[in-house]
Amino acid sequence: MKPGAIAFTLLSLVGSLCTLRVQAQEPSAAAVFDPAKTSIAVLFAPNFSDDKWVEQKGKESIVARKSVYTLFEKRGFAQVTEEAVDVATKANTIDLNKEESWTKANFARVGKQAGANLAAFVLIKQTRQKVVSNPLASQYVGEAEIEVWLVDTATGKALIGDLAARGRATGGVRSAGSRRNSAVEDAVKRAFSAFLKPYPETKK
Repeated sequence: MKPGAIAFTLLSLVGSLCTLRVQAQEPSAAAVFDPAKTSIAVLFAPNFSDDKWVEQKGKESIVARKSVYTLFEKRGFAQVTEEAVDVATKANTIDLNKEESWTKANFARVGKQAGANLAAFVLIKQTRQKVVSNPLASQYVGEAEIEVWLVDTATGKALIGDLAARGRATGGVRSAGSRRNSAVEDAVKRAFSAFLKPYPETKK
């Protein structure tokens, strides 16, 4: 075989291997659950941002939790109430403000006791808001960093495990922390987008 032909063959082989590697890393999404028969419990979202504004951090935790519920509700998944989830969390003596509690076993246990098929948990790692100015105008920019888990309560399997996501929101400011709230919501959407891709929205 001529040198040129050998080189072409090697390049073709390398290209094929690279293609296989990409395909292996990005499996096609498929619907596994029937939303009409699947319920989700969303656990309390602790906020570990270094922001000293306690009230704002509490609002961000509420936004994170409700954002998960909204994403799944729009696709027809049933919801277990926050109250039921909080009762199950307390009954299992799980303190979600402690890192050692962030395990798929704990999430599954709480979700199962609350009567859910899926259990979701969002950890807020950091949020911030800043003003970005140019000669013509200024705008507020909110940023958020989170990690999420989604667990099948029947099997204990992590469908999403310790996935990091970042969110960003820009625009005018309605209140002092509004862009941060929107950034948390954006981060939640990004974190669950791949899992929810096979499930179209059925509600507005």
